[in-house]
Amino acid sequence: MKQNISVILPYYNEAETILTTLDLLARQTCRPREVIFVDSGSTDRSYDIIQEWIKDNQDRLQGVQHTNLKACTGVPSSSRNAGVIVAKGEFIAFMDCGLIFSADWLEKQVNYLNSGKFDIVSGGCLLEGVNLLDRSAAAQTYGYKRFRPCIPSSLIKKSVFDRIGPFLDGRRAGYDVDWVKRLGTMGVARGINKDVIVRYNGINYAESFKKLFVKSMQYAEGTVGVHKYYYPYIYILLVLAFLIILFLKPFVALALLGVYFIGRGYCIPLIKTRGFNMILDRPLLLLTLPVVGFIIDLGKIAGVLKGLLGGQLFQRT
Repeated sequence: MKQNISVILPYYNEAETILTTLDLLARQTCRPREVIFVDSGSTDRSYDIIQEWIKDNQDRLQGVQHTNLKACTGVPSSSRNAGVIVAKGEFIAFMDCGLIFSADWLEKQVNYLNSGKFDIVSGGCLLEGVNLLDRSAAAQTYGYKRFRPCIPSSLIKKSVFDRIGPFLDGRRAGYDVDWVKRLGTMGVARGINKDVIVRYNGINYAESFKKLFVKSMQYAEGTVGVHKYYYPYIYILLVLAFLIILFLKPFVALALLGVYFIGRGYCIPLIKTRGFNMILDRPLLLLTLPVVGFIIDLGKIAGVLKGLLGGQLFQRT
């Protein structure tokens, strides 16, 4: 079965996982019209590996055109936009390198979209993590083993982009939140197919405290200036309020700090996970969850400040 679909995959330094992605795409039960790889500016051999694979696997491509585009955008949002611009299909499918997806991913989304009720259908990601730090980060951000709808896995009528415009350019994060908000504003119907699940091939969020801080900072910076997304400013207001209380009432501030560590360390991940299964699976998470939550918040505060000072607030939204 072949459909008029353009699959778009942005990538950056994916030499360790790209062959798995290529193999999963070649196994799709529903063959797309084309696959467009968009190099965001890799410094490893990702681009060359893709080129070599396309050359050596012509028999597996079965008439599916493969394009390896050197966009050097530096960020995912701009890479997705670059792919959409050159896409020839009637439908756009997004996937990310480093994700594991089933051989019938496209087929399931085509069937769901053919119900006629939606202009876009998304699957979801399940984050679990591969070690204590990574599992703690998954629980603190998206929820441990919780289904979360995401842009990767989505199948979209290309005409949707004509109606609501491209993703926000120059963003590492936040562009998906903005885009989904615009879908709702413009009355674009989005379905969520819970039968389509993607998982990370390896580290889900971060493999070290340093990378956890940097990733949190980068993600938070990208959310500054997103239309009607107020969380970045709430973070800053809470920090300012705490500093004022610390100056006026130090003992009250210390008590609030204790409440924060309990809330951030345990209540938030339990709410996001919707249960205690993460603790039952890995009891040692009781030790790492508060530390990971604190580092994530430090990164977010640094990212918001960087975004405000760097002018993200004044970019087009």
